[in-house]
Amino acid sequence: MTFFETPLEIVHIGHYTLGMNTYISPTILSNAFGVSPSTLKRWSDKGILNSDRTRGGHRRFSISEAIRMSRDLGIPFRNPESIGLPEPILPTGISGGREPFEILHEALKAEDLNESQRIVLGLFLSGMPLVELLEDVVTPVISRLGMQWVKTHSGIAIEHAATQMLLETLGTLKNLLPTAEGRVLAIGGAPAGDPYRIPTTMAALAVQDLGFKSVNLGPNLPLESLVEYARKERPRLAWLSTTSSDPIPMLQRKIHSVAEELHSLGVLLVAGGRQTGKLTRRPIPNLIEFRSLKQFRAFCERLLAPSNI
Repeated sequence: MTFFETPLEIVHIGHYTLGMNTYISPTILSNAFGVSPSTLKRWSDKGILNSDRTRGGHRRFSISEAIRMSRDLGIPFRNPESIGLPEPILPTGISGGREPFEILHEALKAEDLNESQRIVLGLFLSGMPLVELLEDVVTPVISRLGMQWVKTHSGIAIEHAATQMLLETLGTLKNLLPTAEGRVLAIGGAPAGDPYRIPTTMAALAVQDLGFKSVNLGPNLPLESLVEYARKERPRLAWLSTTSSDPIPMLQRKIHSVAEELHSLGVLLVAGGRQTGKLTRRPIPNLIEFRSLKQFRAFCERLLAPSNI
């Protein structure tokens, strides 16, 4: 237990064990990277890999920070399983020339949680940009699963089981992102009557990956609750995932009303989803619609520029 302030919190994920936002010793991390502890110390001294200190003054590293460095600089883990991580998966290395979303869909359809997590986390560890992973891998899978229920009587159950597994996988991914306490706050969810959890979960991951403190208020969110939360917490922006089947005029009125209230609080409202492009009746200064998660991320990234904070 040397170099640990407290015992490492281990969360069992299938046959992997992941330490969630916990700290590990230089010896353990150097073994995971396949380098010497002195190399690790040199990275830390140069500011390449951020470290912390135990109460006893020993250097320690968080797993999420190690993953950040690995992804940013292309420094691979040589022994990822030693810290509970799967092997990286390069999209070009998938057998049979299949696309990543195809093998993820197969794993979810087979109700194989271990495999679905191995695929998503493996792609992430290979350096695939998070928003690309979400938009080009997860989103096509959601679309396929959404069609499942119309094909067989058991389709709804299969879709619900796969959705739950995907949410668990994205939750694990969230825990591998650096936390951003004290940074710019972003909040969001899906409006009342909109039960879809994955789109707003992906939006939350996209902003957390940028360095925002992200609070996902979930689906079926009364928009009055979003405004009240914004009034209390004063976020920089709020997002809405609009997959709702509400009649467009009704949805327009709701969104415009919320946008105006948030504008009075100095909060930007960002909307996306299936109803994108149909929500605006008239210009509102703080209401922005995006057709893709990549566009949403690019906009949020600009908000973090020093001149905008």
